[in-house]
Amino acid sequence: MDTFDESVSIAALAPAPVAPVAPLAPVKISLDDVLEALEAEDIPESRRQNVRELNDTSRVLGMCLGVTSHWTKGAKISAATRWRPSTTSLLCRFAQQELPGFEFSSIQVNKDYKAAMHVDKNNLGPSYIIGLGDYSGGWLWLDDGSKLGRAKNIRNKWFKFDGRKPHCVTPFSGRRYTLVFFTYSNPKMATALSQKEQLYLRELGFPLPKEVCCHAASQPSMIYLPAVWRVPRARQIFTDFEREVLRRGGLGRRTQAIQVGQKKVGVMLEPLCLCAWSLPR
Repeated sequence: MDTFDESVSIAALAPAPVAPVAPLAPVKISLDDVLEALEAEDIPESRRQNVRELNDTSRVLGMCLGVTSHWTKGAKISAATRWRPSTTSLLCRFAQQELPGFEFSSIQVNKDYKAAMHVDKNNLGPSYIIGLGDYSGGWLWLDDGSKLGRAKNIRNKWFKFDGRKPHCVTPFSGRRYTLVFFTYSNPKMATALSQKEQLYLRELGFPLPKEVCCHAASQPSMIYLPAVWRVPRARQIFTDFEREVLRRGGLGRRTQAIQVGQKKVGVMLEPLCLCAWSLPR
């Protein structure tokens, strides 16, 4: 998702887990199974700078599994994949179980940090995100072009979004993991993996899209203005969004218009469930 080097040579890759010769039946992977696997991992500190606020020196824990970005070589398999083949395979099988037909090359794993406003410029097509853990808050906010943007509660819920649009995370408390499944791209250089690299990733369970298997640069379907212009605008929209949340008394509260005499009055409702919520234009 960023441009630092977390890649590893194919010669250094650990062998992919060997599947049983004759499995009796596919075993359904639960959210608890995934959470247990993540809790057992020592999530490394990420060097990504675009997810931090200016002058923020706090630790950011995260890793990219599968295809990542090398600043001169383009698409390469991340070092984290080498050290965690079993966890990588589990997450791939989980995604294919939950999102049949969705192709991806990479999995971003985040732990306990509130991402600042940013864009993921090296993404191609849609991404899917899900939040796991015992936490409250931590909604994903997305600049969807509306007046106040859109906030989505992703705890134990899948959400499809475009990571190339500005997005950030609302404040939260508790243990929070997020998994983002996406396809790496780089419009400035070829994203092709070698045949050996492709085989390794497929054995782990990645349903690779054709864009990471060809020798041409990945051309995005939509051209966006540079992030340096879009992110500051999104920050202002998010500030307006936060003011509206405070006025309403919290995320997920809706207004119902009721007739009082000759006037319609908006009454705040407690949410029956914290689901997708788009503030009115």
